[in-house]
Amino acid sequence: MSKISKFLDLIKRQALNEVVLVCGNQSADLDSIASSISYAYFHYQKYRFTKGLVIPLLNIPEKDLALRKDAEFVLTQNGIKRSQLWFTDDLSKFDQFKLIMVDHNVPQGEVAKSRLTHVVGIIDHHQDEQKYLDSAPRVIEECGSCSSLVLNYWYDLIGEDVGECATLLASAIMIDTTNFTQRVKSHDEKALETIKMLGIYNVSAFTTNFEKIQESKSDLEGLSMNDILRKDYKQFVFDGNTVGVSSIVKPFSWLDKHFDIDKETKSFGEEHKLDLLVLMTAYTTNDQFKREISFHDVLKDLSERCIKGMKDKLDLNRISGNRFTQNNIKASRKQVVPYLEQTLTNTD
Repeated sequence: MSKISKFLDLIKRQALNEVVLVCGNQSADLDSIASSISYAYFHYQKYRFTKGLVIPLLNIPEKDLALRKDAEFVLTQNGIKRSQLWFTDDLSKFDQFKLIMVDHNVPQGEVAKSRLTHVVGIIDHHQDEQKYLDSAPRVIEECGSCSSLVLNYWYDLIGEDVGECATLLASAIMIDTTNFTQRVKSHDEKALETIKMLGIYNVSAFTTNFEKIQESKSDLEGLSMNDILRKDYKQFVFDGNTVGVSSIVKPFSWLDKHFDIDKETKSFGEEHKLDLLVLMTAYTTNDQFKREISFHDVLKDLSERCIKGMKDKLDLNRISGNRFTQNNIKASRKQVVPYLEQTLTNTD
């Protein structure tokens, strides 16, 4: 049994007093999952329980972990079982809790609605919303993967003891940076140097593992359209407009072969009480990385407003109707969401 696995078993046996949850964002992708588990483990390595019980919580219901086949693959690789994890289903077990956010910097999802008392720490690589300025740590830096920031922060505190989670974090960094070839910033480079120093880096092995994780991430076999929309989903409120954004690993042409997209998006939007649902596809064909985007009005007519406001920023070319090729392939959801906010809060 790995030390991480033993740690997760240990915290399951603790009394839930003075709890601090370390939680990723509501999409609960591999980066958020790796960052939260690793942060909690490193905190235990440094402080044991002298600074409270820090529990890693996945910001999704337990049943939704099955939608994230890449995360399940990596967790199994690292000896971590689903039964050892905490999910939003477990929030009712806490009378109250403090929060450390990784991979986001404003509380999201069910965590934001629960018995949160205050935010005590942030490590994130998204746009800084300028909240919780007294939290410590408060590390919000641009880079490819939040896992890089988590690794770098804790390496400065516990040194080579980060090696216990290095493989878990490296897997997330590889996916977010396409095996260290895209969106790589200085923090990612520093994390890679640490991974190399720890002696776990092998170009061939990492490439093979990256391909396996990527294959798992792209596997939508057996999933309904509702599952696919929930698989990597975030929800926001911009100037009174509720907006959902789903990231999907297949092109619209693939989705059309399997689903009635208009019917499914309407149903999903009504279920989540959305004003607007945005689909973002990202996939590789003939060794070329491509993006598409579509806008689906549910309760309000917002799509044309968004198209007009974001057309130049995303370099959109209309495919048909509300669907577009997104030629600005560097703009992932991390960049698109602030564009949506700017557009929907602009009163000009």
